Amino acid sequence: MNDVIIKQSQQIEKILQLQIAKNKRNEKIFALEKLANTKGN
Repeated sequence: MNDVIIKQSQQIEKILQLQIAKNKRNEKIFALEKLANTKGN
């Protein structure tokens, strides 16, 4: 039983790390778009 819980929490951690990485990438893209937009105007 404990093994299952440990495996599940490890999977959840990996998913969370992926989400955090995606969010950081999106923030960078958003910041770049904002920069591009301000230069264009």
